[in-house]
Amino acid sequence: MGKRVLIVDDDKLVRCLIIDTLETLGIDDVVEAETGDQCLDILADDSFDAILLDWYMPGTKGIDIARIVRTGGSTTPILMVTGESKEACVLEAIGAGITDYLVKPFDHAVLAEKLAHLCGDPSDLRDPMVYRARSVMTENVISITPEVTVGQAIEMLLGHSISGMPIVDDENRLVGIITEFQLMRAISRPDLKNDPVSGMMTTDVISVTEDTILSDVAGVMEANRIRRVPVVRNGELVGIVARRDLLRYIMQNEGALREFLASTRDDDQTDDDDDQTNTVDVDAYAASPA
Repeated sequence: MGKRVLIVDDDKLVRCLIIDTLETLGIDDVVEAETGDQCLDILADDSFDAILLDWYMPGTKGIDIARIVRTGGSTTPILMVTGESKEACVLEAIGAGITDYLVKPFDHAVLAEKLAHLCGDPSDLRDPMVYRARSVMTENVISITPEVTVGQAIEMLLGHSISGMPIVDDENRLVGIITEFQLMRAISRPDLKNDPVSGMMTTDVISVTEDTILSDVAGVMEANRIRRVPVVRNGELVGIVARRDLLRYIMQNEGALREFLASTRDDDQTDDDDDQTNTVDVDAYAASPA
């Protein structure tokens, strides 16, 4: 039996290009939708072997359609074909259960390769489940107590090559966080090195729970311009998610997500990032600093 594919895009030229590419792969059973709402109506009465979604279109957005599909328990492979290339959006797509990602404008050969993979053996595709913070968080968190001195905190950051640490009380409950930026004050004020970090730490800590989906974790980081977020369970620190953890997840799922990460980097949030082209080798991110 041949493959059945649903294409959802308000741009007719894009739909035609995708259809032509599918035909070269021997796939001619294709259904088209111009809006997100039309797509949902089609999915309510029909099933497909693969779905191609634009992000922005009239009615329900593609990312929301993906969430609806996954919430319903479907494992149908989904390719997001979009002009949206920001890293936060790519991470949001991962959290929503997207199988692969392609940025417009795209090369015909790249589209053909991704469609061949998408419409191939389902066992080759990654698990489309929605991943949560517990799936990617670092559990062995380096933390300190409020009584630790500024000098000791600086030594710990340097010794572990990290740029921030959660601060916990005697019961391991999250009470604050300290970053290298805050500790920079000790350069001009050497007398601060013997003071406890409690006088310098941030107490209004932004955190997530183990059940927070990755798209929301990425959203928290972007909205608050932070590079890491503690994970708590009933107030107790159980892990931490850093940008590195999210990118490591992408790297580990390279078989289905290879060369899809295209980002417009925000220097205010990640000062060591470079602009990238439409497709990027995932391995290049494995070595990038968090």
